[in-house]
Amino acid sequence: GEMMLCYAITNTLTEFPEIKRVQILIEGKKVITLSGHMDIEDPLTRNTTLL
Repeated sequence: GEMMLCYAITNTLTEFPEIKRVQILIEGKKVITLSGHMDIEDPLTRNTTLL
């Protein structure tokens, strides 16, 4: 679920041509993971394998 959530956000935002990567922040700060299953410390790029 964590991966689907992160890539749903990333894939939606990267539909805009000026957005290439998405950094997910919690209260304005980088976090390593949302619930322990996926590393989100670095910006995410579009993942079409989940479409």
